[in-house]
Amino acid sequence: MLNVLSILFVVFGLILLTAGGFWKRKVEIGVFSRLPESLRKRKAVIGAGVLVVVLGVVLQLTRLQLSDDPITDSRKLKLSETMGTNIHELQWSANFSLMNDYGVNVSRDALVWSIIEKKKGTYDFVHNGEIDYDNFVENMKNNHLRPYLMLLYTNDLYNDHMALDNEQVKQGYVNWAAASAKRYKNKNIIWEVYNEPNGEWFWTPQENSAQNYADVVKRAAPLIRKNDPSGLVIAPALAEVEDWSLEWLEDTFKEGILDYVDAISVHPYRTSNPETVVESYEKIRSLVAKYTTRDIPLISGEWGYSNVPNWNNQGASYIVADELQQAQYNTRMLLINQSQNIRTSIVYDWKDDGQDNTLVEHHFGLMNYDQATPKQAGTAFKVLSDTLGEYQFSERVDIGNDNDYLMKYTNNKKQTAYAFWTTEDDHSFTFKGKASGEIIAMLGEKKSINKPHPSLELTKSPSYLIVH
Repeated sequence: MLNVLSILFVVFGLILLTAGGFWKRKVEIGVFSRLPESLRKRKAVIGAGVLVVVLGVVLQLTRLQLSDDPITDSRKLKLSETMGTNIHELQWSANFSLMNDYGVNVSRDALVWSIIEKKKGTYDFVHNGEIDYDNFVENMKNNHLRPYLMLLYTNDLYNDHMALDNEQVKQGYVNWAAASAKRYKNKNIIWEVYNEPNGEWFWTPQENSAQNYADVVKRAAPLIRKNDPSGLVIAPALAEVEDWSLEWLEDTFKEGILDYVDAISVHPYRTSNPETVVESYEKIRSLVAKYTTRDIPLISGEWGYSNVPNWNNQGASYIVADELQQAQYNTRMLLINQSQNIRTSIVYDWKDDGQDNTLVEHHFGLMNYDQATPKQAGTAFKVLSDTLGEYQFSERVDIGNDNDYLMKYTNNKKQTAYAFWTTEDDHSFTFKGKASGEIIAMLGEKKSINKPHPSLELTKSPSYLIVH
């Protein structure tokens, strides 16, 4: 993609080249005795012009630039730019058109190494008997979804256990990752190296996992970036943000991983309400600041809540009471993440993975299993996107209680909007100023308002005030 800095270099270089032409004309009509000095000026100006033009082109091609990628640039993002979901194309086909209709901007899934490379050194992205990845990536792009692709996991051709912990499997993974980036170059893909390598469920044994993982990232990232200049390389898809996982994360920082990634991805699952994530992000940013002066963006790469009706006490415990609380928590998660400058928020999951009322993994979805009807969380996601999608976060307004939230937003038309909710029992607060416009509830109910200093109801379900 073109960017501001490279364009400025090219334009300035062309100006210098034009000036060089001016000096040439002066030489042709000037006094003979001044010819050597004029020639020197002309050559110097033209030489500088050529140098600056070349530098501009190099900056564009090598990405040493002021980024215009929404994740890595410094501008405030519209809420819609941050909103994404996980899908599982191997298990079921996602309705990409419907995802786009609901306001999904980023779609996270995976390329699976063991599916693509079944013979050493031979990569089959299409006729592997399981999934046509060419069609998969193209479908996302055709529906205006940015692909966010994990590079998963290990391969029995190179290792007999699930870890990238020896030279053979590391080099095999790096070669495959580079080939994947080359095949899908220029599609603006977010490339994520592995998934939750700090968890024994995806990387075992865990011994020296941080060091081995960092080694893989440092080897893979330059090749991915070389083969796909349009993409980003992110890591480490950290499982949870607790003391144990932060210690693992810091170990990767000690190995120099921060010099190789465009953003840090974390999975801040929790059993508590989403507002508690603010402290988690502060801890991560403090760790980053110990090891680099770079302003490295954070991505919430996977996070959600399951509304499993009759949990069998197996698996994850990120559970809410019902569909309504799932909708409340997911919506507040997206709003809180934007307020904390989280550049992408991936809600887990686009649709329920099954219909067993005892399995927690079957009930994280925004949509029901059939993908034909939304759960309340899906409705709330669409209402949020339709209502505040074009707005950027401005500030949190103090209304006298740390558990009450009044968030202010503005858009490019200089219009103002607010989101408000509480983590406590229902109560009211007095809005300071005139409220003239429309109040939209989390699930889409609308009502007009036009009065000074109105009393507005705070509930655990966010509402939105659009000021006209």
